[in-house]
Formats: sequence, structure tokens, C-alpha cells
Amino acid sequence: MDPEGQEKAEGQEDTKRRKSKEERRKEKLQKMLAHMLSEENVREQLSAWQNCIDPASFVLNEFAFSGPLYGRFLERLYEHRRAIKAPIAKRSIWRCFGSPRNDAAHPSLLRLVFHGTPDQNVESILLLGMRPSKRRADRRCDWFAYEPAFSKRFTVCKETKTRGKRLLVFLVLPVKKAVLHNSNMEDVLTMKHASYQLPVGTVEFVQAPAAQT
Repeated sequence: MDPEGQEKAEGQEDTKRRKSKEERRKEKLQKMLAHMLSEENVREQLSAWQNCIDPASFVLNEFAFSGPLYGRFLERLYEHRRAIKAPIAKRSIWRCFGSPRNDAAHPSLLRLVFHGTPDQNVESILLLGMRPSKRRADRRCDWFAYEPAFSKRFTVCKETKTRGKRLLVFLVLPVKKAVLHNSNMEDVLTMKHASYQLPVGTVEFVQAPAAQT
């Protein structure tokens, strides 16, 4: 083989190796997501708020594991893979509900958070994610809560005045470039970019027992 042809072949082999390495890393991230977002794991973590929500009612979003929502979130994970502090092999990365200040001993950059909205908005968000054109409270960002009770009031429909029966559960990657910081609101996470958010499912509120007559 002439030198030019050999150089070209070596370049192609280098490209193959790089692609193979990238694919393996993405496969590792996919396995991490699959484990993290298993119904069993999410329900286990939701049980911390069983006085407010019913963990058994959690329903996975079928659109969270394929298609554009999943694809763009996986790309963000790959882009920021070095910022995910907890090693994938450690159990600590799965404990990611609640405010980050409560788990300083088990840091996990990925967070599972809640978003309250009237019931009529839920299905479109599960399908399309949060859309900047639909923002109301602040056009710069989407709002999430670390605890379900905080989100409950936002499920009320303005027209009917009725409260929604469920909350959206999101997995988010709150790296610095994706977050609109507000130090006065420790229980709230405000995020600028929808590609750092993945709507993973819904959970229902605990229903108050019917009054006995």
C-alpha cells in the first residue's frame, strides 16, 4: 500500500476506534438511565412522600425511553458525563429525590423532581416535554420542585378551580449552564433549557378518605 493510502487507512481505523468508544460510553449511560428509571427504583424513592403521593400509582412515560426526548437528553448526559460526580457503579447515584442539601454525603448531579400543572396539560408534556412557548410565570425558565407538596397548588385549573390528581415526575441534569439560579428559593429548581429535562412519568396524590355519614 502506498504511504498516502496507508495514512488514509490508519485515519479510518482511528475514526472507528473513537466511534466505538463513544458508543460504549453511551451504552453505559443508557444502562444507567434504565436502572435509575425502573418503576421499582422510582417508587422506592417516592415512598419518602407517601403521606402526600401514592408511590404505587407511579406510571412510566412510554416516550421517555425512545424518540426525540430521550435522544436529546442522552446527548446532554454524554456531553456532561464528567460532571456526574457519583460513579455509575455506586448505589448513591440512584438516591436523587429531594433537595441536594439533604444528601451531601451522597451527591448526585442528576435529580428527580416534580412539576405541577392542570391535568389537561399532562399528556402533551409527557409527549413533547416542556415548551418555552408555554411558559407563564417566567418566560426564561421552567419550574420544578424538590418535594411534591410544593407543586400541588400548581395543578389547579384556573377555569374550573379543580385540583389535579397527579404530578409530573422529571429527571433533570441541572448543570450550571442549564439552571437559572435563584438563591431565595431553595425548594425550587428553575431550568432554562428543555433538553436537560426528561419527563419520566406521573404519580397521583394520596386521596383523602371519604367522610363517613
